[in-house]
Amino acid sequence: MSCLSIIAAGMICGSPLAVDGDTLRFAPNQYVRLWGVDAEELSERNGPRAKVGLQEIIRGRFVKCSVVSIDKYGRHVGRCYVDSMEINKSVVAQGFALDCRRYSGGAFASVEPVGIRKTLAQKPYCKT
Repeated sequence: MSCLSIIAAGMICGSPLAVDGDTLRFAPNQYVRLWGVDAEELSERNGPRAKVGLQEIIRGRFVKCSVVSIDKYGRHVGRCYVDSMEINKSVVAQGFALDCRRYSGGAFASVEPVGIRKTLAQKPYCKT
């Protein structure tokens, strides 16, 4: 059984592409938004850098996402991994995105690089 066939079990996996700094596309109409992470949009100053950073982290490797919920755009929201490395945590730790405390409860705040909040813009809905 392929991993895409077990979506009902709460898992999506494959070799996705980065859509932007916090969204993966596994197949046409099969998106996963990284839970608890806020990257700038592609139209914003650091958005293209965030997308490239996420793409470098996944590098065409096999990714597994545990689905947490579905957002208002119909995307699955999940915690994603390459082997044992959590991608969500990695994009924050490498300075491509910020912890979105409203949803993460501060799960990734401790790995944010010092001073990164002076560089990256946080969406208002992420602030608590």
